[in-house]
Parts: sequence; structure tokens; C-alpha cells
Amino acid sequence: MEESVIKKQNNGIKDANEKQDFFAITKDCKSWRVKLKTMLIFLLILLSWFVVIQYITAEKYVAIVNVLGENEQISAGENKDLIDYGNLPKGSSSTRFITISNSGNSDIYIKILKIGGIGKLIKVNRNDFFLRSKEIEKLEFSVETEADTKEKEYTGKVIIFKIPKIL
Repeated sequence: MEESVIKKQNNGIKDANEKQDFFAITKDCKSWRVKLKTMLIFLLILLSWFVVIQYITAEKYVAIVNVLGENEQISAGENKDLIDYGNLPKGSSSTRFITISNSGNSDIYIKILKIGGIGKLIKVNRNDFFLRSKEIEKLEFSVETEADTKEKEYTGKVIIFKIPKIL
């Protein structure tokens, strides 16, 4: 009888130890999850900070074109921060140039975004490329209108990101 009591007590001790092990594992899992969540939040904040800095330092231009009837007069304005195609008849095209440079000591990645209504009309001769240190590149921005392009003013932005090459 004494043996069975001792076995029951030992089983009780084993059960208690297993419960403690289970709770220890559960605590470890919770601790691991908290650490993972913390790391993910930190990486998300770091990535957001990087994107904001890149947007702030990007070259931004307002782009505008006024599409007119086919036989209308072409005119254009000049402004440093504006890509102005002026009045452009249907079925014609116009080109503007922006010169970018890399005065730094390392290569940079160039990414050009075209947003707004004019974004569909603008074609860029070069996008998604590396600009080497001390290199200068003349970018060509063309607007081409088709005969069926709606007569109206199209506006938007052209954003030129210069992202440092990390590796």
C-alpha cells in the first residue's frame, strides 16, 4: 500500500512538473512572439522612415499639357520646376528634358514615377537604372497624344527618386 501511495505521489510530482514545463514553454512562446512582433514593428518603422526620407529628397515636378483640337496652335511655357507641354493638338507630340546628376561618391538607383492624369501620356526614355558616381544623364520626357485623346487639360507629377546603392 505504501508503494502505491509513493507511486501516486511520484505521478503527482511528474504531473506537476509536466504542467510547469508546459507553462514554461507557453511563456517562452509568448516571449518569442512578443520579440517577433517588436522586431516587425521596428522594421516597419525603419522602412517607413526610409520611404519618407526618399520622398522628401526626391526631385518633384508638376507636369501639365492642354490637349486641343487637331489644328490648334502649339505653345509651351518655361519653368524650372514645371514640365509644361503647353497647348498640344491631338495626334502630336512634344518633348521636354531634365538633366540629373550624381555628385556623390557612390552609385544611385533612379526610379521615376508619373502620377495623375498626365501619367498615362508621358513616356520616359530611361527609368529604373543606376547612375554612376559623378555621372550626368539627360532624361527625355515625351507626351504623345492620339487623334482620339480627349480635349482637356491633363496634370500630374513626375517624381525622380535617387536611392543610394547599398551593396
